[in-house]
Amino acid sequence: MNKSNIHFSKLFIRGEASFGVWNIAGKGLAFSNSLIVIKYLSLYEYGVYQLVLAFSGLVGSFFLKILTSVTLNDILRFIGEHREDLAKRLYHQYALLKIIISIIVFFFVYAGADVIAKYYDENVASFFRIISFMFLIDTIYNLVKIVLEARLRLGLIASRPAVYQFIRLALLMGAIFIFDKFGIREILVVHVFSATIALMVIIRPFWKQYILWSGVYSSHENVLLDILKAHGKWSIIRPMIVGFSDNMRPWLIKLFVSTEAVAIVSVASVMLSVVKSVLPVNTLTYLVPLRIGDKEQSRKILSYSLKYMAFLSIILASVASIAAAYLVPIFIPQYNNVLGIFFIMLISLPLSGIGSVVATFLIALRKQKYLFYQMISKSIFTFATTLALLPFFGIWGIAIETVATALFVLILIYVYIKKFGGLGFAIDWKTALSFSKTDKEFTSAVFSEIRQLIARK
Repeated sequence: MNKSNIHFSKLFIRGEASFGVWNIAGKGLAFSNSLIVIKYLSLYEYGVYQLVLAFSGLVGSFFLKILTSVTLNDILRFIGEHREDLAKRLYHQYALLKIIISIIVFFFVYAGADVIAKYYDENVASFFRIISFMFLIDTIYNLVKIVLEARLRLGLIASRPAVYQFIRLALLMGAIFIFDKFGIREILVVHVFSATIALMVIIRPFWKQYILWSGVYSSHENVLLDILKAHGKWSIIRPMIVGFSDNMRPWLIKLFVSTEAVAIVSVASVMLSVVKSVLPVNTLTYLVPLRIGDKEQSRKILSYSLKYMAFLSIILASVASIAAAYLVPIFIPQYNNVLGIFFIMLISLPLSGIGSVVATFLIALRKQKYLFYQMISKSIFTFATTLALLPFFGIWGIAIETVATALFVLILIYVYIKKFGGLGFAIDWKTALSFSKTDKEFTSAVFSEIRQLIARK
């Protein structure tokens, strides 16, 4: 049976159950890895480590993440419209573009490591050379992932982070015994090798899905160029803006506070990202484009999603605050001062959760122009707020900015939907604000699917 024809709620439950179980496993392993890194690095070294990762993220967002979301969305839409020829053509054009860009970026960063080191510290040149290999690895993984996502192999996508973290944990523990000195350089080497091995694990499943196109006649249309002319042009700059805003923040903290402050904020941000990863938003990214043509069903899906997201976010934030209060003093007592910042950041969880649900629908509706302007507005607001708060409140200003930015984005979305009808259909507020027999059946099905998934694992 074609998966796109299976009942939406069942696919959603299966997808999120897989993501939920694998997220728990992955985040547990990631926590163990973080403890090892934090144990063997000083507060200053951990700050430097985060700055190197921020630089990598900044470069990647400017050159390697362009067109990713819009390409996946349009491949899914083409498959949903039974236009496999267009989906295949788009994938090939996108793959060629990304491979060329990644090779160029790799050589520039690897060769330019000494130039970067002159402006910071000569010892970091080797760090940048090591991390430059991630540009090639991440590009290949991105191309593999898109095919698996397009075929709704959600279990494989969900399991990959856990597999990566398991491999990384094994290599980290091995490196501790192999290397006389265990520091930033060794941790980055482990990072690269772990990503490479984790990629090799999913190459075979990828190939099985890719060869489904072997009998499909690839269109000769310039699909990627047509998408760029229509709505794709707005998604080119979006990753750059997001990357600049997110990855410049550690460097601003270093400038206004200290390298040690970068470490503290990074730990708080990682804790928040761990909590966010539990929210059930992953499957919607793949399923909504398949159903977006049916306005009435899309209306119901959005209304129910908003309700469950708001409820789960509040519950999750409460549980996370209690867990952090007990676990941080036990496992990382040197980071006790991260708790206050983390508690404030948790206020943003329901706001960003609701915003992410609506954003999924806007992407599926190809509202790239609005999302582009929203991202510019968000980045300007984030950058301005960070610059305004850091000199006066220090790292507490970052916590305040996190909440303020989530609220700002939610207001932008509300105005766009309310005043300009950005969704093309109205939200069913009666469904969103009530608890009916349908909700009882849905929640029972969720717990049943999770139990079956655990039993299978």
